Amino acid sequence: MPFKTTDVISSSIKDAENRLKERGINRIALWNISNNTELKLNKPLLIDKLTANLVAKTGLTVIDRGNIEELYKEKGLAEKYYLWVDQETASRLGKGYGINAFIYGAIYENPILHKKNPSLILKMVDIEKGILVWAKEVPLTEDYLETGVDRAVLDLVNNLKKTESGLDVKRVSLLQFVDETTEKRIDDRAVVDKMITKMVEELSLEMVDRESLEAFKGEIQLTEEGVLNKQTMAKKGESRGIEAFIYGKLTQSSEELEKNQVAYRTRLLVSLIDVGSVATVAMEKGVGEKIITEDI
Repeated sequence: MPFKTTDVISSSIKDAENRLKERGINRIALWNISNNTELKLNKPLLIDKLTANLVAKTGLTVIDRGNIEELYKEKGLAEKYYLWVDQETASRLGKGYGINAFIYGAIYENPILHKKNPSLILKMVDIEKGILVWAKEVPLTEDYLETGVDRAVLDLVNNLKKTESGLDVKRVSLLQFVDETTEKRIDDRAVVDKMITKMVEELSLEMVDRESLEAFKGEIQLTEEGVLNKQTMAKKGESRGIEAFIYGKLTQSSEELEKNQVAYRTRLLVSLIDVGSVATVAMEKGVGEKIITEDI
């Protein structure tokens, strides 16, 4: 595990420190880091090293992992609530130590090819407001991931930045990513996290993280295709102050080539639904087309 990544992460938080303090965030703690790969990971050591780096490099107060675990047990919380950051649960834990924000995340393999070049995605949530205030993706290999999804995320962010997009919302959530390909080659959680991370870094929107809406997703009626029902999304989102939902889907066609090879054409479609006007799609754009050739 290349722990120099903890230096990259703490430096990124240091760069955002003034902005965080302006939001009233000065006491933070590390939540869970899940591992969705075969990579052997000493999570306590990773969290402790990251904690040490944050203490050394920033002026933020960092609450020790051991204290959080003890507080977690004292509250008698079910184990499942440690897998994502539910706002109510986070608030209950945070009040015990006056914590303003939690950092949490996951390690993924290459989300578009499932190859073993893992990446760590970390996010920081303001537990009072339930929005993300910082996010960072750090490759755990020397080479940065260069996939169609990476380019799709950049394209999405650039389009949202344009004033002519007509986007007039502040609090949004990227809720679902649907893989419509027959191969099911995509890790949808990783793709959504990559998108969210880039949007938090580049845009001034208030992002409500997908992990804080896990229970909320279960309340939404699905269409026959397994897609979230737009009408229900609007009602549930409005009750939580969410003004727009972003969701995406991946389509993929394949073509057999000579020399026992197959070419996959991958295309990502990103849509933004304005909760106040469900019939209107504020943005729907096909991005990130990528052709990959593999031996068969």
